[in-house]
Amino acid sequence: MATIQKGFLASESKRWVFLGIMLVLIYNLMLSTKLNYGWMLMIQFIIIFALALTFCVSIFTLLIRTHYDVGFKDAIKLAIAQFFSSFYQLLFFIGVTVVIVGASVKWPGLILFFTPGTYVVLANWFSRRWYQKIDRLLAH
Repeated sequence: MATIQKGFLASESKRWVFLGIMLVLIYNLMLSTKLNYGWMLMIQFIIIFALALTFCVSIFTLLIRTHYDVGFKDAIKLAIAQFFSSFYQLLFFIGVTVVIVGASVKWPGLILFFTPGTYVVLANWFSRRWYQKIDRLLAH
C-alpha cells in the first residue's frame, strides 16, 4: 500500500507543477488586462500561447507517461515535440477542448460524468499518430 501511495503522491506533485504554472499565467493575464497600453496586447498573446502550451503539454505528458515507461523529463520533451509536430492537429485539439469546456459550462452535469472521460479518449485519439511515430523510432 505504501508504494501505491508514494506513486500517487509523486504523480500528483507533477500535476501541481503544471497547475501552479497555469495559475501564475492566468494571474498575469488578468493583471495585463488592467493595463491599457498597445504593447500589452502582444504580451497577452504570448501569455495565452504559454497557457495553451502548458495545458496541452500537461495532457500530453499524462498520456505519454501512461503509454510509455519514461521519466517525467523525457515525457515533457516528447509532449513539447508533440505540441509542435502538427499545427492543424493542435488547432483541432484546442478547438475540441473549447467545445468540451463550453458544453460543460452550459450543462454542468456533464462535468462529473462526461467531460473527463471523453476528453482523455479524444486526447488519446489525437495522439495516435504521434505514438505510431514514436513506435517507429523505437523500432530502429
